[in-house]
Amino acid sequence: MAGGRPGGRALGRRPGRRPAGRRGPLGRRARRGRDDPPSVTDGPTIRPTPPLHVAGSAAGVLVVTRLALAWWQDQSGSLPIPGVVSWASIALIAGGITWLARRTRRTLARDRASLDPQQAVTRLLLGKTSQIGGALLFGGYAALAWAAADALPAPLAVVRVVHAGLAVLACVGWVLAGRALEAVCRLPDDPDEPGDETPNTPHGTPGS
Repeated sequence: MAGGRPGGRALGRRPGRRPAGRRGPLGRRARRGRDDPPSVTDGPTIRPTPPLHVAGSAAGVLVVTRLALAWWQDQSGSLPIPGVVSWASIALIAGGITWLARRTRRTLARDRASLDPQQAVTRLLLGKTSQIGGALLFGGYAALAWAAADALPAPLAVVRVVHAGLAVLACVGWVLAGRALEAVCRLPDDPDEPGDETPNTPHGTPGS
């Protein structure tokens, strides 16, 4: 006796449709054959970095560093004097992340399949790390500028406030560059794939 249902279609996959895989970091569904090795897109996806986490990291470091600097000053300690390297190095990193985000966007605009999934995951994680790293340094340099502002207009206080302020601006650029890199590595589902709910594939339309 046949295993199919009487008068209907046999149980299993619909003819003409591919099995749907899990969404990868680029937002595409992973297509894997029966004998293919597991792909890096199989498994849980990486969640976007919440802006609240970035802001909370910056605020937390700001408060802790400000209290630590106040205690250090009470012990007759002097505040650190940041130089050009402190903010120039951060600006250089932010520029590199921005360049990588633009290059990734152009690459994916030409051909979404041209970027290796492992590279996409690496760049996505780099974007997440840039946001958190920039937020942490933002809090530290903002606390230093805050503490040094109490001694204005002393010459050393001016130097501290100016260089720490430039470092704060560089950290903001680093965070924004990391957010852009993370966003460009998250694309909508491929409209050519059956079963995807995109403007080109209305909800409920059969994929066969």
